[in-house]
Amino acid sequence: GFRFQDPSGTWSVDNLVGFSTNPVVRTKRRETQISWGNYVSLFGFRCLDNATVEVRRGVGRKMVAVRTEKRRRGDHAGPLAEEMITVTARTRCDQAVDRRRKIRVVRRTADLLPAVIFRPTTGPQQWTLIYLHSLNGSAVQGYLDKPHYFVDGSTSLKVVVPTAPLREVSCFDGWFVKSQRKKQACGSLCSSSPRWRLNQFTSWYDYLSNHDGRREDAIDWQSLGAIQRALHGIIQREASELGGRPDRIVIGGKSQGCCTALDALLTYPRPLGGFVGIVGHLLGCTPVEPGGPQAQTPLHFFHEPEDSMMRWDWVQHGERRLREAGYTVYARHCLDLERNGHCVGGIEGTWVRSALRSICSPKRVC
Repeated sequence: GFRFQDPSGTWSVDNLVGFSTNPVVRTKRRETQISWGNYVSLFGFRCLDNATVEVRRGVGRKMVAVRTEKRRRGDHAGPLAEEMITVTARTRCDQAVDRRRKIRVVRRTADLLPAVIFRPTTGPQQWTLIYLHSLNGSAVQGYLDKPHYFVDGSTSLKVVVPTAPLREVSCFDGWFVKSQRKKQACGSLCSSSPRWRLNQFTSWYDYLSNHDGRREDAIDWQSLGAIQRALHGIIQREASELGGRPDRIVIGGKSQGCCTALDALLTYPRPLGGFVGIVGHLLGCTPVEPGGPQAQTPLHFFHEPEDSMMRWDWVQHGERRLREAGYTVYARHCLDLERNGHCVGGIEGTWVRSALRSICSPKRVC
């Protein structure tokens, strides 16, 4: 694995031994090549006699590199998706039927930007990972400086990290925040004045309830369905880059991103390569078809024992539901030594790389 320049520093890639960065020229994409050192242990064995074996251990270092793209709106490559979604909270949409309330229902295209994309430097990818962040997270803030969470040089991997749409959330429809009106060029009498608006979150779907981790929250399944269609479009596009091989697509995510990714996988009509779920669960509204297309797809779940948001006493029922339907489920409970509970830190990368090594191992490549 990697080593830190400052063991008490951050998990950012610029804190890794061997870190370097260089712009990529002669490309239409905004790309930067990032490199860092990856350490491996090398073992040698020699029989000295019938009863003695000599074991030698050495440590080697190889450089790992990725080409990093931060895709913004208006870039040449275009959006990741073009699915129409409703930004207004479901509860307010229901109230908007009464026109006296003067509630405007807003719909817009979910482009899932800005996005972070990591590409191999050694040639076309053999596998692609689509990874979704948690509620109110983002691709850029969460993963732009963490390519080592996904890439260790063991396989030629492309990683796509989209950003969830900014939307109102029904369970917080009483949470108003102050915002500033735009200044108008009409003198001092038209100076900016404060107004109130409903707070918005980057969220893959709309929550109708908030039980604070005691049990599963109710969600607006229509908001989930729009993101499901958008993710299916990304899967199809990435599979075409792999020669029409959806079985080389891995999808996963953290917390709400885990739930969303699992729903997209279980509703996709062709077998995918694998799933990596961090501190998440199977949604109650997600269909589980016995012996369905993903029955042989390895599903890797990672849980933190001190997680108070996705508590094992009710999360386990979803995994039992998958096993009873004949799905291949691997569940691990690992303590985050930083004691972050649900908001796991650097151990997230350890879990993701562990699952990817199992899913993308050479014996599974054909």
